[in-house]
Amino acid sequence: MFDGKGAWNGMVAGIPKELVIPLLAALPYLELRGAIPVAASIGMPPAEAFLLAVAGNLFPVLPMLLLSRYLLSRLRRGAGGASGLLERLEKRAARAASRMRNFGAWGLLLFVAVPLPATGVYSGALVAAFLGMSLRQSLGALTGGVVLAGLIVTAAAYGLLHGLDFLLP
Repeated sequence: MFDGKGAWNGMVAGIPKELVIPLLAALPYLELRGAIPVAASIGMPPAEAFLLAVAGNLFPVLPMLLLSRYLLSRLRRGAGGASGLLERLEKRAARAASRMRNFGAWGLLLFVAVPLPATGVYSGALVAAFLGMSLRQSLGALTGGVVLAGLIVTAAAYGLLHGLDFLLP
């Protein structure tokens, strides 16, 4: 990762940084909320970090939406005795879902855009499947949410890093 003199050599475990950032952004939980600060810490320009992280975070969206819908339909039919679990989850999520239903795709977009743990594209895909949103609506809302989250995290990561330069000798 760093050469003997402390300079960034553009590689992480032999993988170019242009692949590391999208791969980090595609990981559940970490997503672009973790990938962009890593990109900032290795000196990647903000625009490049934003584009690579957003692309990596969007990569699993369609498979996640399709898989979420499939799994939810299987659970609702009682496959494997999991219908009781789904019932409990549905009751627990009913209050939040009713609020989300009022806002539709905009609510999902804002849910994904908030750069907090458990509000990323993976959770958003599950929420979209749970609410029965159309594939088109879900894709649009999740994409918009990822772009907004990317802008927020990029501004925070690069603004904080450069705003605190005065503390360094």
